[in-house]
Amino acid sequence: MDATLGIGRIGARFPEPKPPVINHAPVTLNSIAIDRSVVGSVNTGYISSLEINMSGIQQVNSDGADKIKEFAEAVLKEDRLGKIQKEEIIQQLNYLVEQFKVPAEKRSMAVIKSVGTGIIGLINFSASLVALWGPVKALLGI
Repeated sequence: MDATLGIGRIGARFPEPKPPVINHAPVTLNSIAIDRSVVGSVNTGYISSLEINMSGIQQVNSDGADKIKEFAEAVLKEDRLGKIQKEEIIQQLNYLVEQFKVPAEKRSMAVIKSVGTGIIGLINFSASLVALWGPVKALLGI
């Protein structure tokens, strides 16, 4: 319209918005697989952060990283956990994995034990999650 009237360009031009990406197949963020049924039940930003923190563990202890991955995927697939509980567990697990990268003498063990107790409180209804949590707990030194 500006060019038709001979005024020249007055305002900014904005690019046309791109349509949202909808995944119809399972999504894998490096190592943690998120199936279609799980995508809406947790914020993938927390998963991405957990992935980044796990990459450090993968180099040091690949078996431990696999145990953490297995636990995280089981939490995401658990139907009896709500979205908020899943996000809490993933956030707490992310914190524990971050602390694993800190030298042992600099870790705040009281907070780590408290976070570990919080995870147990959220998963204690599921024997399979508690069984998967055991090796992760031992790995993280809780």
